[in-house]
Amino acid sequence: MTPILFLILATILWGVWGIADKYAVTHAHPFTVQWMYTVPFILTLPLWYWLGRNAQPETNHNPTALAWAGLAGVASLLALLLLLFAMQRQPASLAVAFTSAYPLVTLLLAVVLGAEKVTVYKVGGIGLIVAGLLLLQAGE
Repeated sequence: MTPILFLILATILWGVWGIADKYAVTHAHPFTVQWMYTVPFILTLPLWYWLGRNAQPETNHNPTALAWAGLAGVASLLALLLLLFAMQRQPASLAVAFTSAYPLVTLLLAVVLGAEKVTVYKVGGIGLIVAGLLLLQAGE
């Protein structure tokens, strides 16, 4: 499969994720939803470990990768919890759309860390994301 197809499928799945989280917080407290959300991760942990060990065994115990992945996991966990609390009072489309401004943070961090350079196209794309958020909030 091509990277574009992966991105299309990921986008569709994130759309399902957003509405599923909204329905979950309409039936349970965000703390409850958070533990329920982690169950599939826990159940698939042995599978991911095994696949990683077989795909690229030399990286399966890399401490630098583990630290970065741990940071990503903690950030994701806390971001989701905050999103779940917001979804209790906001429409799912608005709450998830608001968080879609995260590429701005990613770009800023990537520039600071020297991993990327700012381009006119990246700034323009982020500007469009911010404009879209303003339009969405104006319509609420």
